Amino acid sequence: MSDRPSPLDRLRYRFDASLARGPWVLIGWLGLATLLFLLLAAAIVAGFGLGIAEGESANFIESFWQALTRVFDSGTFSGDNGWALRIVTLVITLGGVFLVTALIGLIASSIDQRIADLGKGRSPVLETGHVLVLGWSARLFSVLSELIEANSNQKHATVVILAEEAKTTMDDAVRARIGDSGTTEIVCRTGDPASHADLALVNAAGARSIVVLAGEGSEGDAHAVRATLAVLSQETDRRIPIVVEMLDSRNARSLTVAAGDQVLTVEADDIIAKVTAQACYQAGLGVVYRELLDFAGDEIYFADASPLAGHTFGEALLAYEGSAVMGRASAAGDIALAPPMDTRFEAGDRVIAISADDDTVTFGGFKDVPAPTAPRAADAGGSSTGSMLVVGWSALGSRILAELDDVATGPRTVDVAVDDAMVPAASLVANCDRLTVRFLAGADDPDRLIGLMTDNGYQHVVVLGYRDHLTPAEADARTLLTLLTLTGVRGGARVVAEVLDSRDAVIAERTGADDLVVSDQLSSLMIAQLTERPELSRVLGELFGSTGKSISLRPADLYVGAGEAAFATVVAGARAQGQVALGYRLAGGRVVVNPPKSAPVTLAGTDQVIVLA
Repeated sequence: MSDRPSPLDRLRYRFDASLARGPWVLIGWLGLATLLFLLLAAAIVAGFGLGIAEGESANFIESFWQALTRVFDSGTFSGDNGWALRIVTLVITLGGVFLVTALIGLIASSIDQRIADLGKGRSPVLETGHVLVLGWSARLFSVLSELIEANSNQKHATVVILAEEAKTTMDDAVRARIGDSGTTEIVCRTGDPASHADLALVNAAGARSIVVLAGEGSEGDAHAVRATLAVLSQETDRRIPIVVEMLDSRNARSLTVAAGDQVLTVEADDIIAKVTAQACYQAGLGVVYRELLDFAGDEIYFADASPLAGHTFGEALLAYEGSAVMGRASAAGDIALAPPMDTRFEAGDRVIAISADDDTVTFGGFKDVPAPTAPRAADAGGSSTGSMLVVGWSALGSRILAELDDVATGPRTVDVAVDDAMVPAASLVANCDRLTVRFLAGADDPDRLIGLMTDNGYQHVVVLGYRDHLTPAEADARTLLTLLTLTGVRGGARVVAEVLDSRDAVIAERTGADDLVVSDQLSSLMIAQLTERPELSRVLGELFGSTGKSISLRPADLYVGAGEAAFATVVAGARAQGQVALGYRLAGGRVVVNPPKSAPVTLAGTDQVIVLA
């Protein structure tokens, strides 16, 4: 007995295989069967002269048309005369009912399936020049908001999101959190950001820039690295800037070394830790950073510095009426923020300035403004002495303590009140050289917290969310309750709180916190800035780096006396101390960045000047 399949088995196998390719193949088979059926019916009617055309014999073409009308309209054959004709047209009509009904049903089903497939987010993206976001996290919405603001002056812009979430889930979340996206179209697709096929689906090779978000949890960096390497391995005819969010600074450095300057890393937790630590001593610093990084106000730009050639950086500070000069970019590409005042500009250099737009960085001529006599002698800035209480804990806590340890100038004590059920105090270790850190189990209970504040008279309080153990909503709720508990017992202590979700910031502001560090916002603002202008990478790297120049808020009476004066006078006062004045903060909390040099300002000793030093 032969094991070879028969021709009929082969035919059945090929037919079944063709049907497995999808419903449109079956539609084709049914369409072919319907055509053959009509041709056979027309041949019978015409061949036997059954008189289907108004009772008279018809040719093959007319018989085919008449058979076709009976297939689509079952009532057509009711007027036929003669039993032979009636029997033939009845068979045509019954066959048509079966074939055409099946055909229409399959077409409708295929359309429904196609709509369902579109809902799965697997259709290709034909956009070019778009911003591609790979991954999904709570920080996505802040990034989208800033990109929408940046694109507000464009007629049409597109942001494409590729993540492993369901498309309907992503669409609903974007609509709920973003609302009106203005001139920016947001397109969501479901897929693996590390898959070459899925990257082709969203036309990664045609993107203007690519953002890679770190995932949530301990494997966040691993997902970001895989997606970044997948993008880099694509064959493209141009270098696409890739902005990658990383949680671990070691992974960020490794990726930068491996991938080169095409990849710009944003170390989210390091940024948050640095701003939180600095805000402990300088109320309002978080607002200043947000003003500099968002697209709503003035931003950092590079501009031609030809008029400054041969002149010093100190002279340049007062040469731009509507821009705050903050640094120099040499022709060789070196970046220097707040360089020595006698640094000279050379041909081909560019000026780094804060301005409303790139075309508003305009040279207005050199001005000779003498430095005023300040009521108070210059000092080193905000004091870091005094005791501190940290309420709550996360992986961010150890980084904040490390930043605080770097700026400590004398004996300091830090008490950390933690919920022992979530974070056992005995398991925590602070690697600090100059700080004395005590971990207090169960001390974040409201009653114990009130007792600690009353007994110790802390000068600084930092409230952290349990981001590693609770959802952002749960962690923020706990932070808000802690802030309310501190309201009546804080005394003169400066309170800085970390808020994980930017939607909770409005509520937190009403609790009386001196400063809020919105975790999903700071790193998102930097990501959005680098996405639009990758050349800012080194500027932001120095501002947020551990050894670069930093922004600080210092008492106004270090630079200018009481009474009204032009802001140019404040700039001249800061220049005399080797610092760059970028704006000011009033005691009531209002922050003004880059006021016109001729604008009159009245600053008291309780007000502050924003300086880069």
